[in-house]
Formats: sequence, structure tokens, C-alpha cells
Amino acid sequence: MKKAFMMIGLLIWICSCQQEIKHPDFNEVKSGMTTQQVEKLVGKPEKVKRMFFVVTWKYPKYSKSIVFNSDTVVEVLNDLNASADSVKKAVEGSVSGKSKDSASIEMRKALRSLQQ
Repeated sequence: MKKAFMMIGLLIWICSCQQEIKHPDFNEVKSGMTTQQVEKLVGKPEKVKRMFFVVTWKYPKYSKSIVFNSDTVVEVLNDLNASADSVKKAVEGSVSGKSKDSASIEMRKALRSLQQ
């Protein structure tokens, strides 16, 4: 019986020594932040997807995605499947100076690559 109490005490002591796991705070990521600022705040992404000038950092463990255009945050997404809308927004912002035809072509290419 004495050994059982010692084992329970030892287990409690070992468990209390563990470091608390800190989850990244995606609410602190704001539009216009740089990739370096985001990496410092929430860490490196698990996946990176590049489409032309738009880069999406994916954090599947947290069901989050961060969309960048020219190394600045465009949007933080809660659902990984919502990235098509965000890429569309980023592409529209970048190709605004181009003709509508070339912008449409780039948009279709970006959306097709998202669906694959």
C-alpha cells in the first residue's frame, strides 16, 4: 500500500513538471503584417501553397490559413476550404492594373490550382 501511494505521488510530481503547451494566437495576426511578423507570432506553417504572387500558409492542426500577397497578410481564414475566396481577393487586388481579360485568365488559373 505504501508503494502505491509513493507511485501515485511520483506520477503527480512528474505530471506537474510538464510545460504548458501554448497554442498560437491567430487573432493577433492582422492584415498588412509581414511574413516575419507572422512567423514570430504563430510559428512556421505546416504547409505552404504558392500561386503566382499569392502565398497561403496552412496550419491544419489549428484549422487556420493565412494568405499573403507580396509578403504581407491579406486575410486569416478559419476554414482551410475557404482559401479560394481569399486567393480571389488577393489576385483581384494584384491584377487591378491589368486588363480584365488577363486578370480573368490569371484568376481562373489560380482557382483551378486550388481545386486540384
